[in-house]
Amino acid sequence: MAMVKAFTIPDAHKRDITQVEFLPYKREYVTACEGGYLSFWEADTGKAVASIKAHVGMVTSLAVWADARVLLSGSLDGTVKTWTTVLECRQIVDIESPVFSMAWHVRTGQLLVGVEGSIHVLSEKEGSKVSGRYLKRRADYLLTEHTDIIMAISSYEGRIYSAGMDARLAAYETYSERGRELIRRVSKKESAHMCGIPFLTVGQDVTGNTWVITGSYDRIVRVWSTDLQPIYTFGPHTEDVKGICVSHRCNQLWVMQNCATAAHFYDPKSGEDLSSSLITYEQMLVKDLGIIKLFSWRETGDII
Repeated sequence: MAMVKAFTIPDAHKRDITQVEFLPYKREYVTACEGGYLSFWEADTGKAVASIKAHVGMVTSLAVWADARVLLSGSLDGTVKTWTTVLECRQIVDIESPVFSMAWHVRTGQLLVGVEGSIHVLSEKEGSKVSGRYLKRRADYLLTEHTDIIMAISSYEGRIYSAGMDARLAAYETYSERGRELIRRVSKKESAHMCGIPFLTVGQDVTGNTWVITGSYDRIVRVWSTDLQPIYTFGPHTEDVKGICVSHRCNQLWVMQNCATAAHFYDPKSGEDLSSSLITYEQMLVKDLGIIKLFSWRETGDII
């Protein structure tokens, strides 16, 4: 199945877009930018809904607490904020360190916040289901499998994965102890790449095959099994890798590079180059500007 462009939103932000997230309970996309703003768009049409000044620093990460109908935003200003459906800031959690990545772990109902050297595991405040859904102001504990900035965290079907500027890739699982659901590391690659890993995604095809996919400053993209065994290596590419994602409609891996003519499309199951089967890179460009981020969602099948 080929992908086609649905719509373009020109001048969505005055500064570079840093993150995009899908709000399933509103069928809206939210975009974040370097200037600290969040903007909201109808998922089906791209029509503008609202825009707010969310942080004083760059917004680096977004996550969705779906059952609470809450959006979470993290910033270099060292805070995580929670936003209601009417875009009121319900809570500000001071992480006391710049936030670089986040993910909501559905199985344990916890927020994972990536900073330099550790992941803060934040649980829901006791009794908050009655008072309005709040996070605890301090982490229950830290996951310390990295020695540098944690650039990406992904949570999928009970497993958690993290990648950092230390070139490490780690996998975690949940377990029960004295009635508590906890998270522990189950595998780790000390040198998953030759350089830092800013890109991490998890993909699954219709038959249930699941892959962990990483992209690095070494210009290489790697496909791993869920227990972090290497499957395929794509590259080195001729330009810096600027974004990766999985097309859930096509079961294809998209890799974008740092020049206006370099795009690659792969089958993560076979390793086959499928570049000729998708839309051309030139069709994706807006005003001849290169693409520096890629995002995809299973709920909609869309890629932004």
